[in-house]
Amino acid sequence: MFKLSVLVIDNRDLQRSNTVDALESLGVERIHQASSEQEAMAVLAEAGRLDIVICEPDLPGLDTGAVIQQMAQARNVAAMIMFSGKDHSAPSPEQARLFASSIHLLGEIGRPLVIQSLKALLQRYGQDETLPAGVAKIVRRQKPTQAEVEQGLQAGEFNAYFQPRVCMQSGQVCGLKMFMGWMHPQRGFIKESDCLPLLESYGLGDDLFIQLLRQGLSTQQLIGLDGYQVKLAMSLPSAQLISDDLCKYIAASLALHQLPADGLMFEVRENCYLQAPTRSQANLVRLHNLGCGLAIDSFKACYSAMNKHVASTFSAIRLDAGPVRIQQQSVQKKARDNLVLSEATSQGIDIVVEGVDSVGQRSQLAGMANVTAQGRVFAGPMSTLELRDWLVESGLAASQQYA
Repeated sequence: MFKLSVLVIDNRDLQRSNTVDALESLGVERIHQASSEQEAMAVLAEAGRLDIVICEPDLPGLDTGAVIQQMAQARNVAAMIMFSGKDHSAPSPEQARLFASSIHLLGEIGRPLVIQSLKALLQRYGQDETLPAGVAKIVRRQKPTQAEVEQGLQAGEFNAYFQPRVCMQSGQVCGLKMFMGWMHPQRGFIKESDCLPLLESYGLGDDLFIQLLRQGLSTQQLIGLDGYQVKLAMSLPSAQLISDDLCKYIAASLALHQLPADGLMFEVRENCYLQAPTRSQANLVRLHNLGCGLAIDSFKACYSAMNKHVASTFSAIRLDAGPVRIQQQSVQKKARDNLVLSEATSQGIDIVVEGVDSVGQRSQLAGMANVTAQGRVFAGPMSTLELRDWLVESGLAASQQYA
């Protein structure tokens, strides 16, 4: 078993599948794959960090070198394995100079792929004394200054990305989950979980929230003109949940984009209201009265920590697909027998299952009522332009009204 996060980049389906199969047979814990530059960067945006990237240079139609350079700038990838038809097993001087600063080249392997050769390179990761110190950990540079963050906000460097959500009963695309990332001109891509604490520490959380809300609503408005009425979901950080101006920001943005409040859903962590329960719960009620949807990641915690009036404002709960490993009939029976989910159903609560990354997970959820799924089995996070293309090319019907 290798407790690694590995990305395979290859635009040839058979070769990519063979590499993924080899990694699975070796027990690699987290395997990602990409067939284009956009997919590779979307994986990085979602995963946040990668231990190893496996790729092949000079593939027609795939600029692998450009992707690796972006990852090197972002310093979110530790090491690389390269396919090569050359006879030598050591990296060339040119390759060593290109990646030595941030991505360590573990070595090269040939085709056809020999599993034992791949295993030997995986074993080198984090064990070989010739590797740079701390290669198993992503190099963390000094955090961006407040001036850098303010400049990034002004320059529009904080961008929204969208991952589709699919209704498992109808098969229609019915929603979008919005993520964000900072494409820093020197530091490269900085993921959401690193951005948010940074902006909050500088007192700039409200500025970011307003920017992202308006980016999200602009995208929702644009694809609405294409005929797709999908609900937009975005996280609501605790600092914004207790803001006195929260509902004013949201109402003004909805009016600006001429969009209804019921097309917007805010996702709240189960403990976010504990910092200032009176103010946060008051804002939850205001958002509900405004017409916005609300989702929480623990229905049980919702009812145990809040009064029934506040808890009743939630219209959805979020679950992780990781535990979904049994047949659909068993899942449905477990849901009926489970007190928490039964109570959620009785209250008209929808279930959003995140992290649906395999065909098996999707099959287990197919046809289930009141269940919406999100994961890489459908698509990863995309820019607005990529999303519009995907909606046309995916073959999945889109909802004509907000679900």
